[in-house]
Amino acid sequence: MSTKNDETLTQQTLLWDFQAIEEVANHSTIVQPSDFTDGGFVKDNVDPESLYEDRYEVIGLLGQGGMGEVLRVFDHKFKRFLAMKVIHPSLASNDSISQLFLKEAQSTGLLQHTGTVPVHDFGTLPDGRFYFTMQEIQGITLKKAIQQVHIPETPIEWTELRGQWSIQRLLQTFLRICETLSYAHNIGLMHRDIKPSNFMLGEHGEVLVMDWGIAKVLPHGQDRFQHANTIRPNKGSVVGTPEYISPEQAQGESEFVDARSDVFSLGCVLYEIITGKTIRSSTTDTAKLKSMVVDTAPSLPVDDTILSNIYDKCIALDPELRYANASALE
Repeated sequence: MSTKNDETLTQQTLLWDFQAIEEVANHSTIVQPSDFTDGGFVKDNVDPESLYEDRYEVIGLLGQGGMGEVLRVFDHKFKRFLAMKVIHPSLASNDSISQLFLKEAQSTGLLQHTGTVPVHDFGTLPDGRFYFTMQEIQGITLKKAIQQVHIPETPIEWTELRGQWSIQRLLQTFLRICETLSYAHNIGLMHRDIKPSNFMLGEHGEVLVMDWGIAKVLPHGQDRFQHANTIRPNKGSVVGTPEYISPEQAQGESEFVDARSDVFSLGCVLYEIITGKTIRSSTTDTAKLKSMVVDTAPSLPVDDTILSNIYDKCIALDPELRYANASALE
């Protein structure tokens, strides 16, 4: 998956617990925009002569994070460029990371919707690491589009274009995101890491929900996603990104974390689209986070009663007062 000269995704996802993600992050290299060549790829970190399974030729590095990296490869079988996601070499021997990666690959591959990225292949590299290939999409993240619209200041008119984007267009994009998450919730999968940097806006109108690596299988999805709960966060562990997680996520993993938690995070995204700001600041202090998310979220600064009511219902502190899933937001 390519963001091609887009901003580096630096928001940290909390995986199982803060200590675990910190240990993983210590092995990672963050790719800064200045490191990219004119073609959008890093020169030094990848051997351009690499060939995987006599089929995939590595062209360059598209991005890198705490657990893995995304390579741009040429598929000699179909004569096309693809994105290949692989585990970071330094974590290749970590069984837990391998299981998480396997879960992500298989969960993503089972999603059959226009708002998800098609997975083309899954396998093992010569060095034993898992990989999966997917369609390469050129474009930007929703996070970047929001920044374009609101910097240096929020436009007075929602229809005012900043580049290719306006608040009105971002709201239309938000609706398509809700449609994709409605599909996922209906088949029994919650994303668990809803945030603007996990939505890709393609050059040809694509709106894609990315990064299902910490998705959670809901009870009615057990038959379809039989593999996906083979590795689970410990009870009480915090999973998600601090600026967007629901109160129940911040209190720790439990049966109360379900599709309604995604709905809360969608409310956070809606607020950011309108204001250009997140509803809360980031923190890696668990005690501080738990106190922050039980505070009432800021009101949506709009005169639109319908939109305000939707937002208020999304970010209700009590999950019982929220929409049951994303279907109600379509």
